[in-house]
Amino acid sequence: MLRRNVRPTKPLGQASAEEITEQIANFTEAIESDPKDAQAYYGRGIAYMRKGRYQRQRDYLGQGDIDKAIADFTQAIRLGVTDHDVYMRRGATYQANGEIDKAIADFTEAIRIAPKEPKAYSARANAYERRGQRDKAKADRNKAEDLTSPAE
Repeated sequence: MLRRNVRPTKPLGQASAEEITEQIANFTEAIESDPKDAQAYYGRGIAYMRKGRYQRQRDYLGQGDIDKAIADFTQAIRLGVTDHDVYMRRGATYQANGEIDKAIADFTEAIRIAPKEPKAYSARANAYERRGQRDKAKADRNKAEDLTSPAE
């Protein structure tokens, strides 16, 4: 039987590990019911990304969860999610997996979609830094700072 509440009842960042596991099951049921439900893939990708949030980076994202998160974000994009946040989240997941070039590509796409979003520049700056591209990292940090500074 399909559960009626397939959306999180509270933000996933505030959910316990058990609640996140339940949300994964709910999103999975929604996807089984409608394989073209882009928002369900997006939500499940976020849940996989946050699963086990009490641990750090690669430790909390077991390889299977990393792969599942990336696959769900990718499917959400294929099905039409165009918000910059899906690219930010997939980029962060790529970065946690050490796939820096893919992370940079996703952060760049997030910037294309939302050019006034300072978090996208900051995220890409961090990825550039990991790549050793300090000039690009500095330029993105400066841009993020400009976007967060009050207008004169």
